[in-house]
Amino acid sequence: FIAKAAFLEELNLDNNKLKLGTKGLAKGVAASKTLRILSLRKNRLGDDGAVFMAAGIAANKSLRSVALDGNYFGCAGAIALCNAVAKHAFMEHLGLGDNTVDEGAADAIGA
Repeated sequence: FIAKAAFLEELNLDNNKLKLGTKGLAKGVAASKTLRILSLRKNRLGDDGAVFMAAGIAANKSLRSVALDGNYFGCAGAIALCNAVAKHAFMEHLGLGDNTVDEGAADAIGA
């Protein structure tokens, strides 16, 4: 759906417990040419889901805002997401609040 939706600019799937569907969602995000705002707050993605989403975010060049607050990921997920967002010249917002990010991830975010 996401890849074929030629005019879809914003996708909000907050609070849907998407953990098991993250891989497919990440592929759709990667393929979208129009998606600018992605909100996946409170979906229990964990580190694995965050890493899948990071790959989709890295491949998508139209995103400007990504909200992944409250998804139960830690260092590995946060670092993958920061590396993905670092490839975006026009990213305006990255929400990583209410996750388990420790000093190691904080160093990666600051780098």
